[in-house]
Amino acid sequence: MKPAGYDGHFFGLWLTAALFYYISYGGLSYLMYRIGRKFAVGEYYEYCIPVYGWVLLCRCAAVPGWTAAGLFMPVVNLPAAAYLFANLAYRLNKNPRLFGVLGITFLVPLILLARSDGSPRMEPAPGRKCGRKDMPAAVYLYCSEGEYQGGEFLIPPQGLVIGCDPNQANIVLNRGDVSAANTAVYPSPEQSDAVILVDLQSTGGTYYHDPVLAAWFALEEPLLLSGRQKHRFRTGYPGAEFVVSIGNFKGG
Repeated sequence: MKPAGYDGHFFGLWLTAALFYYISYGGLSYLMYRIGRKFAVGEYYEYCIPVYGWVLLCRCAAVPGWTAAGLFMPVVNLPAAAYLFANLAYRLNKNPRLFGVLGITFLVPLILLARSDGSPRMEPAPGRKCGRKDMPAAVYLYCSEGEYQGGEFLIPPQGLVIGCDPNQANIVLNRGDVSAANTAVYPSPEQSDAVILVDLQSTGGTYYHDPVLAAWFALEEPLLLSGRQKHRFRTGYPGAEFVVSIGNFKGG
């Protein structure tokens, strides 16, 4: 016997609406996380936190965090979205004007940017000045094995690309098993003493040495290398070996 006032049809509709909401919200959070992962900013659960997920995207775009608040204010939300997605597009080497216009739809630029490939540029869009927290510490690559052995390279704000094509790579390796643009390493937008290591969907692969397990692992996702300990990675395997160093000390 059903309780008084029980309406099974209404309960079914409510349950369906609740499931649709949570699945949609989880999917939206995942798209945001996919973009943030390109900058090694935040974990998936953080993008599920209301409003805070958009704050994390603002960090990726190198725009003020209060821009996220504008996304939830009538009238202001459309220009705030255009501003956010235009800057995200610039840092992911896409057309800022196009994504600024698409930004008013919210969902379309999220899908396109989440599915985009390549490594982001680290400098803010033209017209934005870097504050102190935008300025990374001096970070160097030291080549411990390979044709540049003993060489040291300053990592600029836009990062360095390692590969075999002089038109695409800053550090050019004369190896047939290395892709034109194989590996990218660039300063973290989150931490001044950290860099992000990315394999650019290469055929040669990028390999990171785990100091705890004392073993090499193929890099599958962007990896944040922080702290002042030595971080070793290889472009190709076996290939040129590099050490990330904070400040001007030599690795080994």
